[in-house]
Amino acid sequence: MNEFTISIMMGNDAMRTPADVAKQLRHVASELEDGFESGTIRDDNGNNVGHFATSEYEFFDVDEGNEK
Repeated sequence: MNEFTISIMMGNDAMRTPADVAKQLRHVASELEDGFESGTIRDDNGNNVGHFATSEYEFFDVDEGNEK
């Protein structure tokens, strides 16, 4: 099974508003369309504010101990 994760830290001068986050989400979407499976998210000032990644994992049902 595949998983996609994204993390964006807010609070600095260039990453405060929902519009700032939306802009970076559009950038991540563009990176994914270009074939990138992971990457660093930077604000308009070039600061590292997060990352995104796709990965494969096996899901196990904890109660049953069976792979799903």
